[in-house]
Amino acid sequence: MSALNQKYGKLREEHNSRQKERKLLSIYDARQNRLVTDWKATALFHPLKPGYQILDNISVNDLVKYIDWTFFFLRVEAFRTIPGHSE
Repeated sequence: MSALNQKYGKLREEHNSRQKERKLLSIYDARQNRLVTDWKATALFHPLKPGYQILDNISVNDLVKYIDWTFFFLRVEAFRTIPGHSE
């Protein structure tokens, strides 16, 4: 087996070991269980000032605790494990 095949085999095994077994619904059951909404009866929030707003009085340090970093770290982790990726 070539070195490349071995490398990709190892990556495949690592990926498969991180996967959890999921019980998926049939398309029929998923459609029966769909979310039904009544948008006419739902009160939607309308901003007081639509469009872009500049907030000069808020520090980035105050915003950090509200940032969901999940997707950032998932991307970094994904590229960390790809052989030959230079990002």
